[in-house]
Amino acid sequence: MWAARQADEVIETELGILLILGYVSAVESFMRALLRRVVFIDPYCQKACEKAVLSYGAAKHQNQEMLPEALLEESVFSGKKGIIDGLKKFLTFELKDKSLIDLLNNYNSVCEIRHCCVHRFGKLGTKNAIELGLSNHKQFIEKPLKLKVSDAASIADLLTILVKSLNNEIFRFILERTATGADLNAGGGKGIGWTWNKAKDRRLYNSYYKIFASSLDAKPTIEAGELYDRFRSIFSKIKAKKA
Repeated sequence: MWAARQADEVIETELGILLILGYVSAVESFMRALLRRVVFIDPYCQKACEKAVLSYGAAKHQNQEMLPEALLEESVFSGKKGIIDGLKKFLTFELKDKSLIDLLNNYNSVCEIRHCCVHRFGKLGTKNAIELGLSNHKQFIEKPLKLKVSDAASIADLLTILVKSLNNEIFRFILERTATGADLNAGGGKGIGWTWNKAKDRRLYNSYYKIFASSLDAKPTIEAGELYDRFRSIFSKIKAKKA
C-alpha cells in the first residue's frame, strides 16, 4: 500500500494516475448519491425538478427510487462549477460559504490533474498548466505525473474535508428549509409539516438523517434522537416563510 511508504517517496506513475482518478470519482459518486436521495424524499427539491425532462429509457427501466438518478445524466461533478451548478439546479441551494468555495477551488486543481491523467496519461498540458497557474507550473508541461506519498495523502485529506463540509452544509440547508420554507401542502403545517412531537416526527426526520449520517467516520454522527432535539429546540417556534 502506498500509505505505508515514506512521505517523500515518489509513487509509480500508473499508481498515481489510478489514485487521482479514484479520489475524484469518489467525490463525484458522493454528489450523485446525495442529490438522488435528497430529491427522492424532499418536496422542495421535487418542486425544483418537476419540469425536468427524463429520457424514455430511464422512465421505463428505473425503479421509483432511482428515477432522480436519471436527472443527473447530463451533470458533471468533476470540478467546482459542476458542483455549484448541481446544488443550485436540483436543491435550489446557492453555495456562498467562503471556506467551502476555497475547498472547491483546491478541488478544481485536483480535477485539472485528473484531466491530465484521463487524456494525457499523466502529462501536464499547457491548458492545464494555465488553469493551475502557469508561472508555477510551466516547468512541468509535458512532464509525467510524479506524485509523492505526501502529495497523495494531502489530496485524500482535502477531498475528505470537502465531502464532509458539503455534507454538513447541505444537511443544514435542507433541514432548515423543511421547518421554515413556504408551505407546499406536504404536511399541512409550517415547512413540510413537523409536529414537533418526537414520536410522530421520528420516521420523517430519520428519512433525512440517514442520508447525511456517517457510521464509518472516526467520529460517528450524533444519534438521530439527539439531533432532532436540537433541531426542534431551534425551529419549533419559527413561522414558515411566505412564498
